[in-house]
Amino acid sequence: MRKMASSISALAILAAGNFASADELPNLHDLTLGDPMFYTSDQDIKDDDGQKQMLGTGRPDRTHSGIPHLPVFIGYMNTNYTYRFVTIAEQVFTMIGEGKHGLWRVQENGTIREYLKPDADGLSDGDDPLSPENLSVVTQDYAAYIPQAGWDGYRYPDQRVDNQGRIAFIDLPISHPKYHGKYQKHDPVDLPLFYCTMSENDYPYAVKAMDFAFAQKGA
Repeated sequence: MRKMASSISALAILAAGNFASADELPNLHDLTLGDPMFYTSDQDIKDDDGQKQMLGTGRPDRTHSGIPHLPVFIGYMNTNYTYRFVTIAEQVFTMIGEGKHGLWRVQENGTIREYLKPDADGLSDGDDPLSPENLSVVTQDYAAYIPQAGWDGYRYPDQRVDNQGRIAFIDLPISHPKYHGKYQKHDPVDLPLFYCTMSENDYPYAVKAMDFAFAQKGA
């Protein structure tokens, strides 16, 4: 973190009024110099260094525990002069900004959204999808995957009821009898939920950070 520390020192000098020349300042637009592993860039394990028994020689690419060093991305974005700062370090995504935005962690037993099949009668608005008397309709007229419908089968949250008064989609718990106990031993679902789309296209590292997040397994 030596480069980051030197950058902070440079900013402190400017704030105090001791203006350094432009040549003495780091590139404040890219403190990493394009290297997301910048925190090890000044480290070089020599052949006579005892550390090589654990890490080998040259620039270290893993910790003493044998865990690979992962990239760190830092970025920001803004709308209406309100800034949100995003960081990804050690597989953890952090965002600081408005309270209405954020990455939230939620847990539930699990639900499956099913959509009305084309030309099916389905349930009427006000019917209870969980009622035993509606089990046959739920089983026959709704499905989570309808290949023949394609994207036309998808319904947005505000399209729950179609223009014929039919329920266009239903959310069933994984314990619903329609699934015949298929998910009986299913672990609780642990979901990351990102709320609110971020606008504005002038963010140096935010796209890299989000691309890195979305590339993870299960992202």
